[in-house]
Amino acid sequence: MIYYTADLHFYYEPVLRSRPFSSVEEMDLVLTERWNQVVSPEDTVYVIGDVGYNGGHVPCRALARLHGRKHLVRGNHDTAFCDAPLLYRYFETVTDFTELEDGDAHVMLCHYPVLYNKGGWMIHGHLHGGASPFFEILRDLPRVLNAAADFNGFQPVTLEQLIRNRQRFYAEPYFPPVSAPEKDAPGRLPRRADFRPLPQKPPPHPRHLFITGEKGVGKSTVLKRLLEGRDAAVGGFRTVRVRVSGGGDIHMLPPDTAAVCTPENRIFTRRSGVLSIDSERFAGLGCALLESRGPWDLLLMDELGPAESQVPEFQAAVLRQLDGTVPIYGVLQVADSAFLEQVKNHPQVQVETVTTENRDALPKKLLEAGW
Repeated sequence: MIYYTADLHFYYEPVLRSRPFSSVEEMDLVLTERWNQVVSPEDTVYVIGDVGYNGGHVPCRALARLHGRKHLVRGNHDTAFCDAPLLYRYFETVTDFTELEDGDAHVMLCHYPVLYNKGGWMIHGHLHGGASPFFEILRDLPRVLNAAADFNGFQPVTLEQLIRNRQRFYAEPYFPPVSAPEKDAPGRLPRRADFRPLPQKPPPHPRHLFITGEKGVGKSTVLKRLLEGRDAAVGGFRTVRVRVSGGGDIHMLPPDTAAVCTPENRIFTRRSGVLSIDSERFAGLGCALLESRGPWDLLLMDELGPAESQVPEFQAAVLRQLDGTVPIYGVLQVADSAFLEQVKNHPQVQVETVTTENRDALPKKLLEAGW
């Protein structure tokens, strides 16, 4: 089955002015639930623009939860995502204009309505949420159909449903006027919109990415810059080094928490050059963080080193996650270690080496490659 929708505007607060939701959280939940009520994993859905909002990031968390094989026809709010290559994780195609056959019907898709009357159907979005003088023009174009979520029960609909919903809309009073959002409202387009070219589809790559390089070269910084602002629920762990008199301590923390270091999350201590590992705490805390059943979009492992050779339970947990389906982004120390070699040689792992020469450009390069 083929479905159509437009103007979802995930996370976009200004659109609430014209929608029956009290918050973006409520709106996003309703959009997701109603989508999945009608769309099966085998169905095809064309999103005809404005899946999020310009100035933001690709709404990865929302898109990851939507059923079906998805295609995006970009709208004016889809052209300036700073992480646009990630669109291809969720959409099989990303275009500015598409034509297709839906059964016996020829269909043209564009975010903006196009004057069209040649026996097929023109499906658009863009006009939603308020009275518009363009509705007077479109009223006389029965083959031009509005797929905006606002006009279609906030869920994807079939071509037949679009036709019925159009007839119902023009038989009823138009939406009342809606005041424009404040000039500084989040995501509001500037007077001159930011229209960037279509992002290139990244080549296929393994599921997991690990950054390696010499000590102090900036491995974790590269990973942080790559994930900065990423709309994702992140599980796994990060490590924090705390300097103390005579040495330092290493603490293991969840990725999304403040660096509150306590004896309960201290896994290494180094005093006078002697390294001590709390293997029991390392195993218990590390395994719990890696195997937490949150709705993770990716797992962070920052970082893995040779000391894990003394913690076989943790090693086994890492290897189990490598065999799983959740993408992993991690950091590997440069060291001789059978465990690190297992990680690097896993068929779903890609390893990138950071150097002083490439570290500034590497995050952008990795993002454009689909990471």
